Amino acid sequence: MWQLESQSYQNSISKTIKRFLKVWDPVLKKWRYLAQLGNLYGSASGGKRWETTFVAWLIAGEVGFRQGRNEKSAFYHARHGIQLLTYCDDIFIRARRSKAVWFFCKLGARFKIKEPVYLDKHTVLDHLGMAFFETEAAAPGPAPPSQWSSRSVAVPPVRSS
Repeated sequence: MWQLESQSYQNSISKTIKRFLKVWDPVLKKWRYLAQLGNLYGSASGGKRWETTFVAWLIAGEVGFRQGRNEKSAFYHARHGIQLLTYCDDIFIRARRSKAVWFFCKLGARFKIKEPVYLDKHTVLDHLGMAFFETEAAAPGPAPPSQWSSRSVAVPPVRSS
């Protein structure tokens, strides 16, 4: 079994932080040290660095979201009527389709992203282990029972204002 441990130290002369991975090699039966040239997905600082980078871009003038004061992972774009929630690098938005497309075009121009999945009457959206599906009355309905779970959330359609 591979065991990973991240080690770091600060060079007092150049003030740069060097990171190494301490890896148990089961074949050679000894510890190996590998230089870490970039952040690993899931590293302790990865989430904070992503949050800092993403939030700065999100609230910048070109994009123009406002961050919640009491819920730092909630954002709102008044002109486009977009409600946005983040959890690390997972994004959930509630908006009209044209506004969602606008947002994902902006996001894709700045960051490498996966193809967005849009909620509609024929699609169940799995977000952070919760199943979202659309109904006319916000009650369980169009998703077949085989796709329901104890974590299902019925989402009413976005209405034009």
